[in-house]
Amino acid sequence: MNYQIESIEQNQLSDQQLQLIKQKISMKHRKLINQ
Repeated sequence: MNYQIESIEQNQLSDQQLQLIKQKISMKHRKLINQ
């Protein structure tokens, strides 16, 4: 049980990190487009 819970938490963390990376990438694209 504990192992399953930990893996789920890790997945959530990775999802948050992915979203952050996507946001950063989109920001870079917007800056490039604006320039």
